[in-house]
Amino acid sequence: MIDAPSPARHVTAMRARPTIFSRLVVLGLGVALPFVGVLGWGLYDQFRTDRATTLSELQLIRQVNERQLRAFAESARFKLRRLAAEDALRTNDPARIDERFREFVALHPEFLNLAYLNLTGHVIAAANIRPAPETSIADIPPIGAALRASDFYIGPAFARQIDGRWSCMIAQPVTNSAGQRIGSLLIPLNLTDLSTSVLTQPRSLLSSEVAVIDEQGSIVARQPEMTRYVGRKMPEFTRLAAALTDAPSVTLETHGTDGQPRTLSLSRIPGTPWFVYASVATPEILEDAWLNFWRTLIAIVALLTIGALLIARYARALARPVTALAEAARAQAAGRTDARAPVAGPAEIAGTAEAFNEMVSARQRAEAAVRASEQRFRIMANSAPVLIWTAAPDGSINFLNEGWLTFTGRSMEEEIGSGWSDGIHREDHDRALELYQRYFAQHEPFVIEYRLRRHDGEYRLLLDHGKPLLGPDQQFLGYIGVCVDITDLRRAEHERHLLQKNIQETQKLESLGVLAGGIAHDFNNLLTSILGYASLTRLDASLGTQSAQYLAQIERASLRAADLCKQMLAYAGKGRFVVQHVNLNELVEDTTQLLRVSVSKKASLRFALAAEPITIQADPTQMRQLVMNLVINASEAIGDRSGTIVVATGLVHADADYLARAHFARDLPVGEYCFLEVADDGSGMDRDTAARIFDPFFTTKFAGRGLGLAAVQGIVRGHQGAINVYSEPGRGTTFKVLFPAAVQAPDALRRISEPPLAWRGNGTILVVDDEEPVRLVLTDLLRSLGFESEQAEHGRRGLEIFRAHPGRFAAVLLDLTMPEMDGEETFRQLRALDPAVKVLLMSGFNQQEAVHRFVGKGLAGFVQKPFSLDTLCAELRRVLAKAP
Repeated sequence: MIDAPSPARHVTAMRARPTIFSRLVVLGLGVALPFVGVLGWGLYDQFRTDRATTLSELQLIRQVNERQLRAFAESARFKLRRLAAEDALRTNDPARIDERFREFVALHPEFLNLAYLNLTGHVIAAANIRPAPETSIADIPPIGAALRASDFYIGPAFARQIDGRWSCMIAQPVTNSAGQRIGSLLIPLNLTDLSTSVLTQPRSLLSSEVAVIDEQGSIVARQPEMTRYVGRKMPEFTRLAAALTDAPSVTLETHGTDGQPRTLSLSRIPGTPWFVYASVATPEILEDAWLNFWRTLIAIVALLTIGALLIARYARALARPVTALAEAARAQAAGRTDARAPVAGPAEIAGTAEAFNEMVSARQRAEAAVRASEQRFRIMANSAPVLIWTAAPDGSINFLNEGWLTFTGRSMEEEIGSGWSDGIHREDHDRALELYQRYFAQHEPFVIEYRLRRHDGEYRLLLDHGKPLLGPDQQFLGYIGVCVDITDLRRAEHERHLLQKNIQETQKLESLGVLAGGIAHDFNNLLTSILGYASLTRLDASLGTQSAQYLAQIERASLRAADLCKQMLAYAGKGRFVVQHVNLNELVEDTTQLLRVSVSKKASLRFALAAEPITIQADPTQMRQLVMNLVINASEAIGDRSGTIVVATGLVHADADYLARAHFARDLPVGEYCFLEVADDGSGMDRDTAARIFDPFFTTKFAGRGLGLAAVQGIVRGHQGAINVYSEPGRGTTFKVLFPAAVQAPDALRRISEPPLAWRGNGTILVVDDEEPVRLVLTDLLRSLGFESEQAEHGRRGLEIFRAHPGRFAAVLLDLTMPEMDGEETFRQLRALDPAVKVLLMSGFNQQEAVHRFVGKGLAGFVQKPFSLDTLCAELRRVLAKAP
């Protein structure tokens, strides 16, 4: 018989083994202690990081200010050296120096106090001050030291005697043509302005300061509180300067001007007597770190307390039922796959036991399902019309479907592993494999495009979709991918894109045409009134008087405006361009007056025209429009600032590289071209803006029209030219327009004609036009020629008047474009009433465009709006002189 164990021995065994409660407590401590250690290390690392971050920011601020001060010094050196090298200074010509100083200060207002002194300290010229020429100021210490400098010089800080402002002297020697020093350019630099305009103080560091120190250790500029600290000695400057002996910059602990400990970053500015530093109060560096320390410590204590309470509460409730479940788990771990856990204990533990038993059954079913799934996958993959692949975690291909092998015409053994990549196009090979490696390392889905060689040798564009394969516990098992041939799709998309782009461009041009045609029609009627009244007024003015000259200018401006209307009608598809041989220099000079009144009052317009005639084949009206648009665009880029616009012409040899960078130069040959260049020093453009400047209606102006450069584009393309655009933000823009050079001598530009011989007619003329101002001016014009007139506001009214008195009218002046009944229909019915009626057609369109529908129908004459009295007189005289 086997004796049962006594209760005493059972209790001893239970005590010998740790309980769930004790294990959970130990586990909690084991987890908490490393966690506390990690947090402690994190706090320590936070201290180091905060300090390093603050020091990095301090060094960055010092570097920013160092670059700004260096740029300031180099800019002053460059500008003064250029000025000192000019002939006016080297020849000591006071008048030319004064003129040059005014131009120089206008461009560089920071040099307002610029002065030129000879070696004895006498002022030769000055931009702002006017001391007595016989007085030498060399005995003033800052000026004397500057005069003795043999190269560009920045002096120490000093307080000005006039107003007590702290300044330093900047000087640049001036030499004559023999290289002998004959004087110096001097500028007293206001250190307060230097502090506010050059120095940058960080806003993130409350106790920060930035300062400039000279070689004697005196503060010459500071942010903040410049006026309070300028002239003071920097504490421990000797130690700080010595630290720069072996390094370009240093960061160290020191005391500030207020005696408090500070952390400071210091460097010397090359080419100047200055040091620059940025500092912050040392306690501020670790302020955030200490705050994070106390917050984290409180959080740790709270978490540990809550964790201990939870462990104590739940350990006792889980101890007994978990033991039974653990035994069943050990049986499964030992390989007894048919073992089941007893369902007992609390509901949660019982549910866990039931789930454990179900898991065992599910695993057995899953193993059978996996085998069936693998078989189905192979069948579907080999039947799919796409290319399917799978890869191992190391990236090697381990399966390819039959569609892939059929596409490449290679065997599985040739393609498996990395052999498949041999078929990738050489231009895509490295990029595709690099992307594969990156995504495989990151375990992320991807979509890659590359060209793969087909069995017939053609490369086809594939879109490869890859997705990572993950196991039940999210372990990475590799990738599965599907490749689709998108070659034909991309071709179709490209063709559709080109078609859509052409449609959009056509719609833009149609919109531009409608707008241009409407504006030109209304503007022509206004110009007809202006030009007509100017002609009438010129008849009353005495020849050779100032009034007659003014009226001639009005007629000249009106005719040029009429040319612009013809330009707009041409863009609307309702006009024809008249090409002739044009001297580009003469055309620019002829447009000078209009250019000067078109630009901003603050913009200076200069010309740099070629010495020899520059001849091109072009429409003069178009060329005037192009010059006007480019100059107005340059004026708007300058805006309210002072600036310069330069218009230049010349010849240039354009090679293939030059034409490749130009707009609209795709088919232009290499060779000699005439150029028109318009440059400004305005705001400039970034790359994105420059890419859209020729789009219709695109503008960067708040109230711009967006048509100026689009019109330039049309003019240049219509003349087989090209445009190069050079622009940088803040540095201005240059448009260089190229035109094929012409060898023939230029034709004469159209001028205002002299009044014709006096001629007067008689009779009554019927005026049919929908614009009242046009009818009124025609009435006055006809009266000045001896005619009476009757007016009709549209074609129907004109027919009523003519039908009432068919034999009364010597001629009919008929507008082409009218509401209710247009000029063509009115003309047809007038001819039906009286086949001998003499009709003069009026239109803003040119004669070729306007009268082609009247050819062979008995049209007597044509006048193009706007027209002067001389033009109307000549055409009426010609028409009425014909035999009926």
